This record gives sequence, structure tokens and C-alpha cells, in this order.
Amino acid sequence: MKYKLLAEQVLNVYKEMDDQSIYYSQSNKINCPSKCNHCCSNPNVSATPLEMLPLALHLIKNNQVPTNFDSPTCLFKTDKCSVYDNRPTVCRLFGWTQVSSKNGQRLSICPKVQTPSGKLDNLDPNAPNIAYFASKIKEVDPSLGSTILPINQALKQIIDSVLMYQNYT
Repeated sequence: MKYKLLAEQVLNVYKEMDDQSIYYSQSNKINCPSKCNHCCSNPNVSATPLEMLPLALHLIKNNQVPTNFDSPTCLFKTDKCSVYDNRPTVCRLFGWTQVSSKNGQRLSICPKVQTPSGKLDNLDPNAPNIAYFASKIKEVDPSLGSTILPINQALKQIIDSVLMYQNYT
């Protein structure tokens, strides 16, 4: 029950995140290419166990728990995300996340994002803020939302915790 309530709170933050992402994408005519999965191929994608909780509960409920968490890239990478509705923060915001260049231009961290001009410079500074949403997730449960791990390891850790909790309750 504890984990289900936490997952509902995380999903509420994800709803806000998705609403902002949709608004930002439509307002700025920016989108990820169809079936891109560039971010899924990055071995440095990370998450907290808390961010992976909705996915862990979904996998446990449907008896689809993976057994090999050693892949250097996301376990759910296919031609598109096979767990899209339960993806963590970084996957929800990767295309919108921006950095500032030396001359102050707003640049997407994703080289695949598409804009009407085809350029990825001078993006709108009002993009959904990954740091803001990461802090909102962490507020749900600081003990589960503080440790940043490679995405597959974060999933493994929360699945192990949920299964242990279920065994003892």
C-alpha cells in the first residue's frame, strides 16, 4: 500500500510534467522525431528509484519483471519506448532539457530534437525545467528520491524493495 500511494504521487508530478511538455512542444513547434530513441541509447541516462516506482509496480503487477539489469542502455528500448506511460523524469524531459552556450544561447541537450527552422539554438527559456521536477519528485519521498543511479539499476533497486516489502506484509 505504501508504494502504491507513493507511485500515485509520482504520477501526479508526471502529469504536471507532461502537461508542461505538451504546451511547450506545441507553443514552440518542437518535437522529438518519430521512433527516435536517441536518449534510450545513452548509457549515462539515470534516475532515482522513486522515479522508477510506477514502472516497477506495473511490471510486478503484470508479472513482467526483467531479470537482467546489466544492459548499458535502457532495458525497454525498442523502435519506441515499450513502457512509455511509466517512463521516468529524464525520459519525459530529455528533448526539452536545455543548456546555455558560452554566448548565452539556449541549446537542447538532444541533437535530434526538431524545430521548424531545423536549428536547435535560441530555444525558449521557458522549457519544462528538469531540476524543478526532480526536486518535486524528491519531495514525495526523499529517501527514495535522492539516490541517482543508472536507469536499469534504479529500476532493479525499487523492484527489490517493493518485492521485499510485499513478502513481509
